[in-house]
Amino acid sequence: MLGNKKNAFWEAFLIAAVVFILGLLLGLFIEQNRVQQVNDYFSQAEVSLLDSVALSNSIDISNSCQSLISSSTQFADNIYLKAQLLEQYEASGKISDSLIIIHAKYDLLRTILWQNLIKLESKCPGQFNSVVYLYNYNPPSIQEKATEQVWSKILGELKQKEGNNMILIPIAANNNLSSLDYLVEEFNISKFPAVIINGKTTIYNLTSTNDLETYISPPK
Repeated sequence: MLGNKKNAFWEAFLIAAVVFILGLLLGLFIEQNRVQQVNDYFSQAEVSLLDSVALSNSIDISNSCQSLISSSTQFADNIYLKAQLLEQYEASGKISDSLIIIHAKYDLLRTILWQNLIKLESKCPGQFNSVVYLYNYNPPSIQEKATEQVWSKILGELKQKEGNNMILIPIAANNNLSSLDYLVEEFNISKFPAVIINGKTTIYNLTSTNDLETYISPPK
């Protein structure tokens, strides 16, 4: 009788161990599949950026603001949509080192885009609207997370209303990117989250979509 109880105990233990290991392997498989999918999207975005950078190098010799603005807008919209998938994966579970690295890559792409827009604003003043949203990646406090979620929603609504009349660039500011740190210092950003509109107006306090819209120029 005692032997049967011991056998039953070990059988239950082995079943539980097998279930645990299978669950762990399934989790790793799902995580790797997510990373691979996001990496594929990143590769596509990287090609688009290189194309955009190549076009931006023509800023000094090109007289066509329309083509330069159109290229920047298309790239910003593509990377914004692809990065949303990454954010969904991050929100669904534990943030792995692989996802952190991929997020930093996206932030670097968007930093380069921001640099290009600064040059483009000098060549084509008043012909497009740029909104750069700087925030802390994976903030430690619940209050800061809630604030960033509200900001993301407001800016998403603004982008939806303005469409191609506005270029939205969300960038995590705490990923140790020297190029981004330089821009943050140049614009005298004192805290995060922060929203920079058309390279002139910096907003730190939460507001509404309608209030932000007052800083957006009508399309020309």
